[in-house]
Amino acid sequence: MTTRTLTPTLIRTTALLLALLVATTGCAWTNRDNRPVWNAMEEHLVPEGDVAFVAALPLTIPGGIVAFVLDTFIVHPAMVVDDAAADAGDLWEDIEWAEHYYTELASVPFRAAFTPLVFVVTFLGRSAFDIPPHDDEPPRRKPIPAAPPPDAPRPDEE
Repeated sequence: MTTRTLTPTLIRTTALLLALLVATTGCAWTNRDNRPVWNAMEEHLVPEGDVAFVAALPLTIPGGIVAFVLDTFIVHPAMVVDDAAADAGDLWEDIEWAEHYYTELASVPFRAAFTPLVFVVTFLGRSAFDIPPHDDEPPRRKPIPAAPPPDAPRPDEE
């Protein structure tokens, strides 16, 4: 009788499967709003009755696989492009030229270099995980106040 020992390959495989299982709990697929092709297929092509449901399985299983692939690799990523672009655009929102011209000018090359990186990382993250849309996220900083009209008295002149 042979006993099974814990080999490094078995430990790595088990750890990989557990990590995959944990990662899928926050997967974009778990939110119905992120899978429009699947929802349309389920609503229009899957029959209601038990007998009809079983009879339609040879058609709905391949259709479901196609819907899953389309939602995962085409439709949902296309839905999050604007959110990823807005995330990358956040790098350029808080520039205060009037108060800190030279400091802000020095940060422009870094902002320009990191904008594509931020876009790619947030695009991949939003494509894979269920991250709320950019407009639904709470603001990370207070909004920049609008400039006073030119004829308004300055605070130090009052």
